[in-house]
Amino acid sequence: MEKMKLSGLSHLLIEQIAIVAALVAYLTGIVSVRPQPSLPEDLVLPTEAPSSKHHDDSLVSVDKTVVVVIDALRADHLVSTAQPLMPYLHGLLTRGEAHGYVLRTATPTVTLPRIKSLVTGSIPGFMDIIENFGATELTDDNLIKRWVDAGRRIHFYGDDTWLKLYPSHFSKYDAVASFFVTDYTEVDRNVTRHISKSLASDDWDVLILHYLGLDHIGHLEGPMSSLIGPKLLEMDTVMKTIHHGLEEKGHKYLVVVCGDHGMSDAGGHGGSSHSEVTTSALLFSNIFGKKIPYKVREAKQVDLASTLSFLTGIGVPEGNIGKPLTEVFSHFEVEKRMSLHHNAAKQLLAIARGSGLHVDHGNAELLFQETTRLHSDVLKKLYKDPPDSSYKAAEAERVCKFYLECQQTVSDALSSKLQSYDLPTIFIATSAVIMTLTICLWRLCTNPSLSRQVSVVTICWGAGGTFLAWLLCCAAASSSLICHLLRPTPWLLAVSFVYIMVMGSQIC
Repeated sequence: MEKMKLSGLSHLLIEQIAIVAALVAYLTGIVSVRPQPSLPEDLVLPTEAPSSKHHDDSLVSVDKTVVVVIDALRADHLVSTAQPLMPYLHGLLTRGEAHGYVLRTATPTVTLPRIKSLVTGSIPGFMDIIENFGATELTDDNLIKRWVDAGRRIHFYGDDTWLKLYPSHFSKYDAVASFFVTDYTEVDRNVTRHISKSLASDDWDVLILHYLGLDHIGHLEGPMSSLIGPKLLEMDTVMKTIHHGLEEKGHKYLVVVCGDHGMSDAGGHGGSSHSEVTTSALLFSNIFGKKIPYKVREAKQVDLASTLSFLTGIGVPEGNIGKPLTEVFSHFEVEKRMSLHHNAAKQLLAIARGSGLHVDHGNAELLFQETTRLHSDVLKKLYKDPPDSSYKAAEAERVCKFYLECQQTVSDALSSKLQSYDLPTIFIATSAVIMTLTICLWRLCTNPSLSRQVSVVTICWGAGGTFLAWLLCCAAASSSLICHLLRPTPWLLAVSFVYIMVMGSQIC
């Protein structure tokens, strides 16, 4: 009997180890590997940035930068709607005073990874869903760190997730809790009450506001709720106040208003539906100069980091995989625009080569080198024998176009790499779980003594614990695959965890 019991225990241990190993392999397969942000010394690009003695090559820097994040702002709430739900901002766009974009975000569409994407220009992974409940300080290179290093004073008001990421970076702050979804009024008033005082003072360089009310309404009543319209008008009034206040002060300013993610047709977020992965972004500034043609363009969320870096005069974060929004820099002198796009393309190629990514069989790198030579030739022609302004603009646009093509190719390749998963590992791990569970069921059916040891109470406790874990996961990401009961993923994971809990109790 002792020998038989030992044999049964050995089987249980082997099955437990196999199940745990398969689940670890499954999780490993969905964790993407971040490309290395630095370029190895033996892979230094052979070209240097062309320069000219005839213009200031420094980056443009604004005096005041305001970033307003409206949680769960959909694309059709602002930039891609014929009916102006936010009339003041929509008026800026239609009058050519602002640049409008439909931003495409990566998944998962929850707040923490989307904030990271905004400030780092990179794409966090699915493991950030778990961290969404307990964020820790962000150590990756990012805009906030670079602003602080440059001596910028940052004030923050809004979602307390930012304080968890940046516990010591803000000179003034007031955070609001993000998980009380029944509150969609006071949670925004506690942010807005700081605006008038901030606009009247000069003790800040960067002001960050993160509003949660719209997101909470979506969770409570969905995107068609009668509360959505008044909330958008409230946000529109806030932006009008900010704009007028900055104009009165007379500083050079930049205002960015955007969503961190969209909102599903059911009101939640976390999945990959079109309304969740698209959001609005609007940029306006008194340094943009000439009237902007009214056109809403598409861009990636990671493009905002490099755009803000150039406009505020700081370096691009090392892990940035986005490209600067070229329309925003149309007011730059042609020499400066060419230099800017050269630096952006070079930075992206450095990340690609440092992570072993051979973009488009080396064509992107070849295009960069050829464009750099053309860039140098154009600068020589411009100042050796200055041509007319039309020729100057045409040549500069040609150089910028080639640089942009290079940036687009490399940025898309890096985005694809960060959102790719190890499918063979996932399939092998799934097969291993199914085989182990099948063997376990076969042993229980063929060995009555083992089946009697597994009590109904133990199975119920295991099922209850698994159901509770499932509810928590779906609260974080309501549209993720594990919440769709018609798909195999939730059932496979549920059976696996029930098995582990039941067999674990038997071993104990």
